[in-house]
Amino acid sequence: MKTLAFILTLFLFSICVAQNTFPKNELGLNLYNNEYQLLPLRNPEKLKHFALTGFQYKRNLNQKYLLRFLVNIKNESYNEVYTDWWGFGGTLYSSGIIKTQDYKIGIERVFGKKKIKPFGFIDIGYKYFNDKGINTLISNQSLNYHNIDLTRHFLNYCIGFGLKYYPTNHVYLSTETCIGYHREIFDGSINPIFEEFFNPINTLVFGIRF
Repeated sequence: MKTLAFILTLFLFSICVAQNTFPKNELGLNLYNNEYQLLPLRNPEKLKHFALTGFQYKRNLNQKYLLRFLVNIKNESYNEVYTDWWGFGGTLYSSGIIKTQDYKIGIERVFGKKKIKPFGFIDIGYKYFNDKGINTLISNQSLNYHNIDLTRHFLNYCIGFGLKYYPTNHVYLSTETCIGYHREIFDGSINPIFEEFFNPINTLVFGIRF
């Protein structure tokens, strides 16, 4: 019995040492990200900032490649004023809240074996978009109200690169940038909506490895 317990102890110790040497999993909290919509543009200022939007999980396939899964959930309020050139003229006031959910899966390639490691990645994913608010058109001293409740579904892909820093074997910081586009699905139209985007900071993450 003592011999069996000794062998079991050695086995568990060897597993722990192996995990400490090369952790298989990474779990991170997305502290900050921003995004810039390239096309189509309605207003010239489109750089948006978000904080604490989601998390990421990565599985080390080996010391070079990781399988990555990212989730971001965002609530964005807006209050815009612009000239209604496409309708009957006048000034259009638009306000509401946009809720989005992003789910991505991809492959990450890490370069180098030092504490600071560059990496590249390719992601594909699904985006849920809901815009709920109200448009107020002021034309010839009259007011017209129009409620908005718009839901869209998108498929997307992006490519990018980033940097990771490992102060210890079990803690990391990472930041990355990417470019890609969203393409609308389930709308049934011949010309579905698509949006090209550039995220200067796609994710700024604090994470742990285990």
